[in-house]
Amino acid sequence: MKIELQTNKYECGLCVLVSMHNYYYKDKITKHDLHKIIPIKKKGLSIYDLEIIANKINLDVESYKSDFNEFLKYNNEEYFVTYVKSYGYNHFVIAKKSKEFITIYDSSGTVKKYSYDEFENIYCGCIIEFSKRRVYKEIDFSLNEINKQKLYLPSKHMYCFFMVIFDLLFMTIGLIGSGFIKIAIDKIIPLNLNQNLFFIGFFFIVLFLFQYISDYFATLIKINVCQKIMKENILIHTNVLKNKDKVFFDNIDKKILMQYPQAIGTIIIKKYLNDLNLISDVIYCLIVFILIVLNSYIYLIGSFLYLIIVLSISYFKNKLAKDNFEKLNFSKNNVEIQYLKYYDFLITEKNVDKQKELEQDCHKNAWKYYDDYNDVNIKDSFLTLLDNTFSKFIYCCLIMVSCYFINQKIDKSLTISEMVYSFTLLSLITNSFGDIFKYFASYPNYKKSNILVNDFLVLNNKNLIDKNLTINKIKKIQLNNLTYFYDDKKIFWNSNFTFINNTLITGKNGVGKSTLLKILSLFIKPDGNNFSYTINGINLKNINQIDYDDKLIYLPSNAILDFNIEKIINHSIEVRNIMVDFLKESKIDLNQKSFSQGEIQMLNYISLLTAENKVILLDESFSNLNQKWISYVFEKIHPHIVKHNFVICTSHTKGIKKHFNFNVELSNEI
Repeated sequence: MKIELQTNKYECGLCVLVSMHNYYYKDKITKHDLHKIIPIKKKGLSIYDLEIIANKINLDVESYKSDFNEFLKYNNEEYFVTYVKSYGYNHFVIAKKSKEFITIYDSSGTVKKYSYDEFENIYCGCIIEFSKRRVYKEIDFSLNEINKQKLYLPSKHMYCFFMVIFDLLFMTIGLIGSGFIKIAIDKIIPLNLNQNLFFIGFFFIVLFLFQYISDYFATLIKINVCQKIMKENILIHTNVLKNKDKVFFDNIDKKILMQYPQAIGTIIIKKYLNDLNLISDVIYCLIVFILIVLNSYIYLIGSFLYLIIVLSISYFKNKLAKDNFEKLNFSKNNVEIQYLKYYDFLITEKNVDKQKELEQDCHKNAWKYYDDYNDVNIKDSFLTLLDNTFSKFIYCCLIMVSCYFINQKIDKSLTISEMVYSFTLLSLITNSFGDIFKYFASYPNYKKSNILVNDFLVLNNKNLIDKNLTINKIKKIQLNNLTYFYDDKKIFWNSNFTFINNTLITGKNGVGKSTLLKILSLFIKPDGNNFSYTINGINLKNINQIDYDDKLIYLPSNAILDFNIEKIINHSIEVRNIMVDFLKESKIDLNQKSFSQGEIQMLNYISLLTAENKVILLDESFSNLNQKWISYVFEKIHPHIVKHNFVICTSHTKGIKKHFNFNVELSNEI
């Protein structure tokens, strides 16, 4: 947890909000961003203020009053916010419980672990839980749980079968040539040495040239197939991008996004090129090993020894190449970052001492990168030297041992023709083993690409919009089997409510009017499992959550809406006329630095004139208006808002029931 630091003691609430938001979301915000949302009181934020601002930055909030004994029973492994006595005043901090202690993250800049006895002395009886907005949780859940759409990889069984046979067929040409060498040395060359050597050499030139050309055309066929499938997948890649929405693009690193086409290519090349080569190479190696065994056990042992050394050096070369790539990449990034800091400094500041310090850091990182680069090349050259030296050394040793065995007639079955034949086979098998090793060395890259592409192809929140309903015109909202407790007090118990447009909720203080609006606005969740929230008779679970969440506007008495006069004036002639009339009547100067609570409530109502097809929940929005302005609202503003939206209101104001179409009366009786 990274805690935002306060610049004065009244910013603790602001800092915990910023910290909790940045903990749950990748799109980071700052204290400055929150100041734009709501003006901060001189004495800091209340818990109610935290709830209001948290809603605006897509955080759900649950707050509890609890004594220390209840706190000990509180079971939560996530970070939460509490109220503590510290530095001579009470303020908000972020906390996390463990079995033995409580860790406190203070916006003053300290992180401290308290035993439970120590924490009891500073605890102020409040727990506030923050969590990711419910709709975003469901998006995350969908991203993790929905079956992943796989990359488009057609089976092409016949193509794969014939390509393997095709590879083996032309690899066999090398075996035929090796066998011909043995026959030529034994029978043809001694008859007419000069003439036959020429024709044998010419034969091998044509034979191997034909093999390599055939292999080239086989590779071309495979690459063309891969290219065709890649093009089809890039179209899928583009279509998937169309289905991603703003949430996706806000939360993804653009560098990662650019890796998807390359990852798709890696997967396709593996399946339709490298996999087929692997099958043919393995079969070919088995055949060659059998031929070596049939020829002589000496060459089998020599072959194993030769291949072990060659592959071991290849392994270290591959590992070194990977480590060197990461090392160079890290050094290169450090150089780029340091120079970016330096360039930014040159544009913004003129501090000579700091400039020299930055220049030295730039040079230091650049020299390190060049040293690393040279070191990489030296190590790579050394391994290449080892590879060539050891492989050729073993090869020459095998030749010398073979010649010794032939001259001393230790193995009477061993002849020069068999020796040449065996070494020809060994050279053939070395190439195939090298290809097999490269295949397995590149497998981690394929695995990473596969994970990357499959994660990208997950159906995410915009796909959910296609699956769930969106409602344009809301006619009726129903809450059934509503149960809700607050501090062990029953507010609602299996209650049922029906709301139509322009409904007024009335009742005494404490009966749950504001709570009911918060449940309607999805700010708080009811207790119990039988609760249902329906819109036009359709359960909320079957309605698109993002779309409905965008429709909700919850306006408590002390809220401040974004007042955009340009948007209001340009909305429509009717709205413009209402705005002009209001400014004449109220004589409010929109450029003044502060407004009274009554003026703020009137400006909120004016701002609502631009809303269309919204669910507007007004909580005591007339509480600071005198009778003159209440009459003005219901005569000129309220009818327009009701005409274009679905409005539910709570109020103690007398004499306003006649302006509503329906009244819900709450009482203490459950």
